[in-house]
Amino acid sequence: MAHLDYDFSEFDTGSKLRVTFISKTTGQKLVPFNGVYNATLLVKPAGGVVTARAMSVLSGVDDGSAEYQFTAGETLEGDLQTQAIATRISNGDIVSELGVKVWKVGPKLV
Repeated sequence: MAHLDYDFSEFDTGSKLRVTFISKTTGQKLVPFNGVYNATLLVKPAGGVVTARAMSVLSGVDDGSAEYQFTAGETLEGDLQTQAIATRISNGDIVSELGVKVWKVGPKLV
């Protein structure tokens, strides 16, 4: 039997995705991030539609990063697609838009 690797399990509600935003010009984290930028995660579950979700912007030693905790309806078996976007609070300009990431969601073992 083949060994399969999955990133998440179906209907999992505890899984979090953490994204660190890097400046293309400096190669360093976008800091300060907290209070300067908002982070959004576009989420497309298997067979579903794209939904924009607010990410929690982190601070302190995690400044430059944001995270999102998936809901059970987002972790459906198959391909889960995400795309993270950082937006400058002062004028709404998109300053960073990461490529689409495809995650593998496996079945819940029964």
